[in-house]
Amino acid sequence: MAQYQAFAPDVEISGHILQATLLANPTLEPKVRSIMAEKDLAQFEEQGWYNMQDYLDVVKELGKEFGPSLLFAIGKSISQCLLDQEHPQSLHEALQTLDEMYRANHRGHNIGYYHLLSYSPDYKEAKVECKNPYPCFLDRGILTALSKQFKPKEAQLINVEVDDVRPQRLAGNDASYYNILWV
Repeated sequence: MAQYQAFAPDVEISGHILQATLLANPTLEPKVRSIMAEKDLAQFEEQGWYNMQDYLDVVKELGKEFGPSLLFAIGKSISQCLLDQEHPQSLHEALQTLDEMYRANHRGHNIGYYHLLSYSPDYKEAKVECKNPYPCFLDRGILTALSKQFKPKEAQLINVEVDDVRPQRLAGNDASYYNILWV
C-alpha cells in the first residue's frame, strides 16, 4: 500500500486528529471544513472516532488543492495534538513515544506505526521509520515539529529529511524513513 490508503477498512482516527487538521491553517479553515464535509467529517467530537480512509481522502484532496505546504502544516498541528496527550522531556523521549501517541489516536487492525530505529547524540542524528498511510509531507511535519520543540541543548540547527536511500511511500512502499540531523 502507499500513501492515502488505509491498511485496513476498520481503522479509525480520533477527533483530535480532525481538530488538528482544522487548526493547521486558520485562514483556510472554511475551505478545509468544506472538504471535510464531503466525507461527513466537518461535524465531529474530539473524543469521537472516525473512519481513517475518509480522513485520508480529505487529506489527499487538501494536498491536491493546497499543496504539500498544507500537508506539512497539518503534520505540525497533529504533533501539537499528540503532545497535548503525552509529555516527553527530550527529543529522544519524544521519538521513543511517538508510536504510543499515534496509537492513542488510531485504532483498528493494522493501523501502522512509528519506530525509532536509532538515536545517537554522538553522531547528532536519529533515524525514524514511519509505516502508515499518511503522506510523507504530513509525517515530515510531525517529525519536524517534535524535533524543533525538543531540539537537543547543544544543537543550533535541526533538520528532518526523507532518507532517499531507503524505500518511500512516494514510490508506493508501505513505509518511509527519515533522518533527523542536528549541528
